[in-house]
This record gives sequence, C-alpha cells and structure tokens, in this order.
Amino acid sequence: MTHTTTHPQPPQALQRQRGFGLVELSISLTLIAALLLGAFYIVRSIRADTARKDFTEQATKVMATASKYLATYRSSFNLSTDQLIDMGAWRAEKKITHPVTPGARAATSTIPGAWEDVGRNTNQWTQGTGAAAYIFAYANEGILYRINRVPKANCSDVISELARYPSVAKVWARAWTANTEHPLDPTGTEVARGTNLNPSRNANVVLVPASITTVCANNYVEVLALVVRN
Repeated sequence: MTHTTTHPQPPQALQRQRGFGLVELSISLTLIAALLLGAFYIVRSIRADTARKDFTEQATKVMATASKYLATYRSSFNLSTDQLIDMGAWRAEKKITHPVTPGARAATSTIPGAWEDVGRNTNQWTQGTGAAAYIFAYANEGILYRINRVPKANCSDVISELARYPSVAKVWARAWTANTEHPLDPTGTEVARGTNLNPSRNANVVLVPASITTVCANNYVEVLALVVRN
C-alpha cells in the first residue's frame, strides 16, 4: 500500500496567497464603488434633465396662453389664474387653493413644493431713456407670471428659462417668504432685463449674473416674469 506524503506549505507561500487575495478584493471593491458612483451621477443627471424638460414644457404653455390672453383682451385688469387654467396654461388637476391669498387660485409647479400663479401688471414700464425711450407695458396690460417657493438648486435655471421667452420683458426675484400674496406688483431684485420690444434688438433678455448670484443664495426664492405682447 502506497502512502502519499503531504508536505505543508511554507508560511511565506501562504502569506503570498493571502496577499494576492486581498489585493484582488480591494481592486474589485474599488471597481464596484466606481460603477455605483457613476450610475448614481447618471441617474441624477437624467432626473435633472427630466425635471428641466417638464418645467420648460409647463412654462411654454403658460407663455403661450398668456400671449393668447393678451391678444384677446387688451387689459389684464380682471385676469385670474383660473382663467389661464381654463385656457390650458396648466392641467385642471394642477389647480389648488392659493396657499396665502384667500379666494384666489394657484397651480402646482413641476418643481416639487413650488406653486405658480398669475396676476395683472399694475405699473407702466418704460424701456430706454431720452429719445430712445419707449413704453413696453402699460398698467393693467402685461401679465405677471410667478413661480413661488423655488428651491435654491433650481433658482438660476428657472430665471434663465423664463428669460429666454420672447414675450418676457423683465424678470424679478427675491427671497421667498411664507406670506407672499397673489402677485399684482413686482418687487425684489431685477435679475433679467428685456430687450424684446426694441426694434434694434439682438437678444431677448439680458441676464444680470451678479443679481442672480445674490438672490439665488436664499434657500427658497420667488421668481416673477412680466409677460407682454410681442
């Protein structure tokens, strides 16, 4: 009967095997972590793009409906959010009771936690000075479109998006407060200045980067755009 003699491996060989295992495990864990991190950023980017697309679509509907309203009615004195909802600016299920103003209505925004409403312009706005001055909005003529309680993360995107529409003459923004009532008169910091009615225009609305940076430092922001006939 033949006996096979098993010789124990030297301690150094065992250490080498164990060492290679730890290196491979470390590499595997690093690769897995990198893949998970990459997937996280990809998903976050997709969600951000989707949210931006949803807001753009909703804002476009509001702008188109506001322009239609201004083309039909010269005065916006009796304007209400209900009217623009009925005209298709927002889907009917988005209509909510205004969070601050009793008896008024608002609409939920595509931005989580924010709401949107409209009001009449109570001021006469002039663009330019001297011989180049012209009136681009009379009192009770323009429409004030507001997105309220915009989170800091969305602030600059919302301002930039509103500024690109040809019917927007000015954009204001300020820190949001819980008692902000239905819009009638724009207050706050001018963050975008319109050139859309100037015959020699080369651009739509000029952004004011320093003002945007200051306003968007707040945790929540109220953004308001003056929509005029274009």
